[in-house]
Amino acid sequence: LPEIRPEPFLCGRAAEPSDIIWENLGSTDGMARQIRGTIYMSLLSLAGAAIIGFTAYVQPKVLEAQHNHAADTFINFFGTTILISGYLVVFIVVPIVEVSLMRHISVTQKEVSQVLKLVVFQVMATISTI
Repeated sequence: LPEIRPEPFLCGRAAEPSDIIWENLGSTDGMARQIRGTIYMSLLSLAGAAIIGFTAYVQPKVLEAQHNHAADTFINFFGTTILISGYLVVFIVVPIVEVSLMRHISVTQKEVSQVLKLVVFQVMATISTI
């Protein structure tokens, strides 16, 4: 390669064309969208973890106070439904927000971002139940 500057320049391997999200190339607001989307996902994750932690804390207390088998069954069902809803909201919304709000340049970048957000949520949800 001809020298353009006195110091050599670094080259890297280009991404596969199928990995590039072509419609997002050239967007100028990508970083702002990333920050805003991460803040939204953090708030959603905190809310989901709070719901899960609150339900995990309250449900055993309510069950101890009940001495009716039908009420126990209803409380278990209701508490489990709330717990599942706390997880599902995050697991459903994260991919939708990543596709519609974020301006990822590649599919790999989008998938890594989704997985990191879901892992952080899972850790927060697990810690909230301890």
